Amino acid sequence: MIKVKKIINSLISFIILFLVSYLIFIFPFDILLSWLGNSTSLLEALIGTTIVFGICLYYFRSRTTNKIIKFFVYEGFGVGAVSFFIILPLILISYLKISTDFQLVFLFFHYTNTSNHLWIFKLKESQN
Repeated sequence: MIKVKKIINSLISFIILFLVSYLIFIFPFDILLSWLGNSTSLLEALIGTTIVFGICLYYFRSRTTNKIIKFFVYEGFGVGAVSFFIILPLILISYLKISTDFQLVFLFFHYTNTSNHLWIFKLKESQN
């Protein structure tokens, strides 16, 4: 019984990491590509998510000190989280048909650029 519980817990952990890998690393850029007219297929999204999942799983399980993998995971989660939370209101705007897809892509890059400037400004303030 304990072994079954352990298997179920690890399966739930894997499913959550797989979903987070998709939502943070793949989903925002998949939406952007579809707005630009270059939709990705389900197979492409699944393969990309599986690769990201494998890299994240390796990094979290092995406690590796490989700087490339660490950079990929940390920066990917950072950029992906910002992109995810910027794309969510834009998806709502898209469903309400308030603006065109091209305008939404422009807004996405405008807001990501603005958030980067704010982050750099706060960093400069903290150094003074």
